[in-house]
Amino acid sequence: MTDPVRRHRALFLSDLHLGAWGGRADLALAFLARHAADRIFLVGDTLDLWHPLAPRWTPNHDRLLGLLRQREREGTRVVVLVGNHDAALRDPREARRLPGEVREEALHVTAAGERLLVLHGDVADRRWLRLHAVTRLGSRLDAALSAADRGLAGLAGRLAPLGRSLLVAPRHARPTGALRRVARGARAAGGALRHRLEEEGRGVLCAGMDAIGRALQKGRRHERRLVALAAARGCDGVVCGHFHVPALHRDHGLLYANCGDWVDSFTALAEAPDGRLHLLSGRPEEAMVPVGLPAPAAA
Repeated sequence: MTDPVRRHRALFLSDLHLGAWGGRADLALAFLARHAADRIFLVGDTLDLWHPLAPRWTPNHDRLLGLLRQREREGTRVVVLVGNHDAALRDPREARRLPGEVREEALHVTAAGERLLVLHGDVADRRWLRLHAVTRLGSRLDAALSAADRGLAGLAGRLAPLGRSLLVAPRHARPTGALRRVARGARAAGGALRHRLEEEGRGVLCAGMDAIGRALQKGRRHERRLVALAAARGCDGVVCGHFHVPALHRDHGLLYANCGDWVDSFTALAEAPDGRLHLLSGRPEEAMVPVGLPAPAAA
């Protein structure tokens, strides 16, 4: 028996990176098969097709776009926002790759009356990071790390029959005392990390780069910049993607919502019929666990 489709007033998904080796079209497809909405916003970097090697395009990528087109035929309004990895969508010929209308940014008014500025979020980057050449370099680096991770995964597969691993201590090692406890801890931690990365379809090199990126964002200056931009536009908050760090709070005076991504966090933002916003997980084991904010009190 299939799970019923959950209906939302609006859904926001960002950074699908369709075409990149790290993008999980399978998880995004499964998520959208379980969730429907009156409006679906694709908040930038939906496509990522400029890698130096052939882009990764599978039947799940076609099924995902087909499902979005089906939802559009059923009455859902699909809005595609331009990101730094799919800037080519500004060309109408490229925009035809995707369903819906392509825009630089959008205004969404919730059922509770909040005016939300919706945009990708790369405008909050430092100026040099917004250069086209830097974005392309980052995309190529990601492709190179993904290729290296696939090579390491193949090497790990060859080592496994020998009782060795790239992430855990050799099984034949027999240290004593404290060294034995350290080896056991390393084996357990490495095994847990390997299992988690295998579930997510990620490699240790890409995961390490993601961790560095998250550490660089701890100051949250990008959040304050985007909230200030929303305030300058007369909005009550901002919805973005780009940073691959899901968030939902009012720490800077207005609402800041980052809907996450489908490379690292596998999350989406949803608006309930009463205007409440929730972050929903696209991981199979967490798919029905929302984290949200209450709707704002009526004035």
